[in-house]
Amino acid sequence: MNELCLRGLIKCIVKYNDTKSIFVLAVDRLSGISDTLPVKIDTFKIKDFNPGDNVTIIGKINSQNVTRNNRRRVAVFVYAESIAPSSGYTNEFKASGKLCIIKPIYQASKNRTLLECILSVERTENKYDYIPLVFWGDMAREVSQCPVGTYVSIEGRFQSRKYYSKVEKAAEIVYEVSVSQYKKEREKCLE
Repeated sequence: MNELCLRGLIKCIVKYNDTKSIFVLAVDRLSGISDTLPVKIDTFKIKDFNPGDNVTIIGKINSQNVTRNNRRRVAVFVYAESIAPSSGYTNEFKASGKLCIIKPIYQASKNRTLLECILSVERTENKYDYIPLVFWGDMAREVSQCPVGTYVSIEGRFQSRKYYSKVEKAAEIVYEVSVSQYKKEREKCLE
């Protein structure tokens, strides 16, 4: 499972190639901060929309290997299956998959416990999306005890976060899911 519902404001639209376009969607949080999220969509689906329009996106989070500055990395973005006019702000994500990377737990700002990991979600047979997750507090402590390969279902919000990269020596933006709920699932049987 990989399901995403976003409601927000189109900031800009860029034609990616003949069939796909990319746009930035600004989705407000309750705190007043706005997440700016990259969205890939079939060009014909966005032809009637412009920057400044409020829209609802139904889709999923996808990942893709890219090379930037001679470094391979995974780019994370929204793939929009549908788009419609709307108002207000929504950011809801649900997924099921296996924890494939679990980083060490650490204390973030304001002495909050944080755990970062990667969720592997099957897209199609033998193709996977790798989605960065962030767990907080007690959930972070629980998940830090899970072995790699644990099958989980999660709910949360897809967010953008700026940080300073010591490697690139510049500000970068990370796209990740801030998990609000999770549940360990029974291991899927191999057939």
